[in-house]
Amino acid sequence: MVEDKYDILIKSLANCPPGTGWMEYERIVIKIISELFIPPLTNPRIQPRTYHNMNRRDLLVSNHNLDGKNPWGFLYHELRARVVVFEFKCYDKTEIGKNEISQVFEYMQDPWGKLGFLICNKNPSPQAISKSHSIFNTYKKIILILTDNDLNTMLKMKKEGGNPGYHILNVLDTFYYEME
Repeated sequence: MVEDKYDILIKSLANCPPGTGWMEYERIVIKIISELFIPPLTNPRIQPRTYHNMNRRDLLVSNHNLDGKNPWGFLYHELRARVVVFEFKCYDKTEIGKNEISQVFEYMQDPWGKLGFLICNKNPSPQAISKSHSIFNTYKKIILILTDNDLNTMLKMKKEGGNPGYHILNVLDTFYYEME
């Protein structure tokens, strides 16, 4: 049986060692995001720095889906998601906590909109989820947490001809449902 590009990405993600493989994890996840969402998203910027080099984000992408006829168009209108921030974490023993959520929040600029992603190799702690809810309650910005399981689900969707953006909408719905 010949493996296709989706199977290769799933296998590469599974073989990435926690902790020490963080650079490889970033490289693989950027490939996955590109395969899943570019297009309809555009203009990917890998590890761009701010003007004064104070911050470096893992990935920024532009969202010019103004018509609202696809999931990213909906997110553009719902959350003003003009530029989307992606931050990646590949931890071994360290938990995905509130500091990682705060880091994504720090990177989210108001003109870009109200949507950012933390993509991580394991489930977040309850404190991370509470922090993301707190940020939404105070600033109306949403940080969605995606795990390797989410990436695998979206790769399988795309392989079968589906639109992985709908999985993002499901994760957003879950975020809203679990709000405290």
